[in-house]
Amino acid sequence: MTGGACSDVVPFFGYVWVDDPVLVKPDTPPRLHCAEEAIRLAMLAVLCPRAINEEKLSGWSTDTEVLR
Repeated sequence: MTGGACSDVVPFFGYVWVDDPVLVKPDTPPRLHCAEEAIRLAMLAVLCPRAINEEKLSGWSTDTEVLR
């Protein structure tokens, strides 16, 4: 709508949301392992080998653990 027929004070532009990607991938068995390795390699490249504290990092899992 244009002109006086539009009652919105702030116009909406659909391209605002263009930078939000949606990732659709098949759920294949090595996917989580590959994601874990990718983030570790990125940490090594950006920070240093000492940036990874193995005692504080946990592996990726699709299982949910509930504390009671």
